[in-house]
Amino acid sequence: MTSVSTDGVRCILSGCDYLASIRGIGLKIAHGLVASLKSAEKIVRRVKLEGKLHVPDSYEMHVHRANLTFLHQRVWDPVLKALVHLNPITVGSLVLNLCMM
Repeated sequence: MTSVSTDGVRCILSGCDYLASIRGIGLKIAHGLVASLKSAEKIVRRVKLEGKLHVPDSYEMHVHRANLTFLHQRVWDPVLKALVHLNPITVGSLVLNLCMM
C-alpha cells in the first residue's frame, strides 16, 4: 500500500477530519507510536494486542480509507483552474486498494 508520511499517520491516529482517534490516543501518544513503529497498521495491531485501549474491529479498514483520502484528496490546480486529485488514481492502485478493504 502506498502510504502517507509519518506526519499523516500521526494525524490519522490522533484524530482527523477523516477518522476519529482511538479513545486514549492523542497527538503525544501517536507521535511516540509512529516514532517506534512507523506504520499505522503496525500501531493498530500493537494497540489491539496490548488490550489496554478499545479498538473497534473495523478500525484498520478505516485507517486505510483515511490514508487513501489523504493521498488522493482533491485540490485546486491554478494552472488547469479545476479540482484535481493530489496523486492520480490509477486502475491498478484502485483495484489493489479495494482488495485491501
